[in-house]
Amino acid sequence: MRAVLVWAAGGLLVGILVTLLDPVGNPTQGLPAYLLLGGVAGLAAWAARRALGAGPLPRALSVALGLAFALRIGVGVALAHALPRYGYDREAQNAGYVYQDAWLRDKDAWDLGRSDRPLVEAFTAPQSSDQYGGLLWLSAGIYRFLSAGIQQPLMIVLLSATAGAVAVWFGWGFASMAFGGRAGMLAAWVMALYPDSVLLGASQMREPFIIAGLSLALFGYARTRTGAIRPGLVQVLSGSLIALVISPPSALMILVLVGVAWVWEGRLRPGWGLGWPIAVGIVALVLTLAAWSAVTGVGGGNPLALVGNWLTEGAEYQLTLLEQGSGWAQKLFDLTPAWAHAPMATVYGLTRPLLPASLADNSGATLWQVIGIWRGLGWFVLHPFLIYAGLAAVRSGGWRRLELYLAIAFWLAAILVSYRAAGDDWDNPRYRATLIPLMASLAAWGWWHARQSKSVWLRRTLTVYLGANLLLAHWFIGRYYHTPRLSLEATLAAMAAFVVVYLGVAILRDGGSARRRLTVSTPEV
Repeated sequence: MRAVLVWAAGGLLVGILVTLLDPVGNPTQGLPAYLLLGGVAGLAAWAARRALGAGPLPRALSVALGLAFALRIGVGVALAHALPRYGYDREAQNAGYVYQDAWLRDKDAWDLGRSDRPLVEAFTAPQSSDQYGGLLWLSAGIYRFLSAGIQQPLMIVLLSATAGAVAVWFGWGFASMAFGGRAGMLAAWVMALYPDSVLLGASQMREPFIIAGLSLALFGYARTRTGAIRPGLVQVLSGSLIALVISPPSALMILVLVGVAWVWEGRLRPGWGLGWPIAVGIVALVLTLAAWSAVTGVGGGNPLALVGNWLTEGAEYQLTLLEQGSGWAQKLFDLTPAWAHAPMATVYGLTRPLLPASLADNSGATLWQVIGIWRGLGWFVLHPFLIYAGLAAVRSGGWRRLELYLAIAFWLAAILVSYRAAGDDWDNPRYRATLIPLMASLAAWGWWHARQSKSVWLRRTLTVYLGANLLLAHWFIGRYYHTPRLSLEATLAAMAAFVVVYLGVAILRDGGSARRRLTVSTPEV
């Protein structure tokens, strides 16, 4: 009870602070609602802490969690003040929203909340702003029962910031149990600080809740690996349920991800003892498919039809937008056959947000330039570690190893969402950010694996990545500042030549000792 009171009191203090900083309305109008939501956030954090177990947590983890929440709520409040002044003169930004999707959904939620229509209409007659209805229903309920006659979007941000922050705990728990304490701590900090995850947690978006559900499910799976089958499975299903309310496709992804991991690692053994977990998993999968099919009216519960529709419904549209909005994309598409356009856009999407482009682009508002550089820097730092980890996992010994499965799962998912988003600068990072527990754990394992094996290949991966980006930055600087530069074709050729020559020289320098160097202590790339 003392812990409950402490966490609830902390949530109440946060609610008071957000009330005072909210640019909409006055503090007395929103205070009751913010107090209640702050209390709920505090209790949710207490429940998440209890789910981790009764043992003490590292102090650095507590710092990471506090910073994660402070960043998300702080960025949300700051952008609510800054966007109407320093953003573009667009309706969504004038209202303080970063994402167009968040603005559209919140408008529909406000309309539904003020009406006398049943809230369940969010599911039975979903709006185009939220085809699944979960966040629309939650937001409309808050506006109907807590709002004092004024729309205050930071109420939703308070909950999304809480979800994004507590996910750090579960991400740490999964990585620590799977790869060790040092890798777990690094994973926690990546989840706390990754810019796109912070920006989503500071907005009225679905992704923070999906990230929390995925993190909880992965932590539950890590517990099943230690023999705690029943509590671990409960947490897997709880994480899937959180995602199901918000996004049935994400719940399906979580169930498939965990289920395949269970089979991949060879933990599925015949026996009556596993009968009930398998039965529960099958029922959860069927219900998830039914929920997804019901809210979208697609597929009739056929998983292949559902996934196929999700992948293809926006790919062609986004591909058209990419070609219309980018001069260099038009040029490359003119030089290549039509069948190559989707693969090229998919590869390009894996580089977004692209730091060289963000650094050179001087055509937008200063606030958006800062946001672009911040987002680009996060992916620029994490990307090479994910590349190295994926390659290292292939040679880490044994195809049933968890790190190999995580690498395959992440890169396959990243390619699929990049194909669907067709190189879009916002949808690609947004879809990918839902996988931040996978990304953080995989990158942390790669870093720790390189340290243990004294690998030179992580440094070589970073060198190749940095050199290629410097060449690309030279092209973007020339594009925006009209300085001398190579053509796009020559720049891409120079990048490819640099990669081939550098790696070729590195392998030749290793010479006859290459095989020996690649297998010091643990097999290495």
